[in-house]
Amino acid sequence: MFIQLAGICTEIMDDTGAHIEISQSKDQSLTFLVTGKQSAVLEARRKILTHFQTQASTTISIPKEYHRFILGKGGNKLKELEKNTATKISIPPPAETSDKIVITGPKEGIEKAVHEIRVTSDEQSKQAYERLDVPKVYHPFISGAHNENVAALMSETGVRINIPPLSVQKDELTIAGEKEGVMVAKQRILAIYNEMVSSIWL
Repeated sequence: MFIQLAGICTEIMDDTGAHIEISQSKDQSLTFLVTGKQSAVLEARRKILTHFQTQASTTISIPKEYHRFILGKGGNKLKELEKNTATKISIPPPAETSDKIVITGPKEGIEKAVHEIRVTSDEQSKQAYERLDVPKVYHPFISGAHNENVAALMSETGVRINIPPLSVQKDELTIAGEKEGVMVAKQRILAIYNEMVSSIWL
């Protein structure tokens, strides 16, 4: 088993230029120490997670016309996103009519990738788009238990609200949709935030 692991790690080191050391504890858990240039370390980490961590997969629908913005010039934006989230992202080729993007990887990485893809898509849509800077600590109050608050607000206003998952250290929320709905959602979110801030200072 350990010989097989060492073989995979040697391949990853050859591919990325990073240096990997493995240690195995008594409970059979593995620890990987990855060193080298930052880009090489990120790529090696992605490959290690792909080989050794339980993989999940999710499919999201993103309008076909926005796929090129997710790919970026020469596919560089997509490669960077895959590297930073340790995922594999499959975008259908231009000749296909499918708008389905498949993301495979560890659960946390998938959450991050979905969030970034949705934000990129919303930025490109012709609809109204707002960014709100709300400290991460207040995000659970805006989402509500099991995302009930935000789901009700999206249903009522017809907009899409992107709140970064817990694993993404970002304060920024985004709202996209018809202008009127976006303004209503923005006011509601800021009202919840301001109420939380004022109650903390009371």
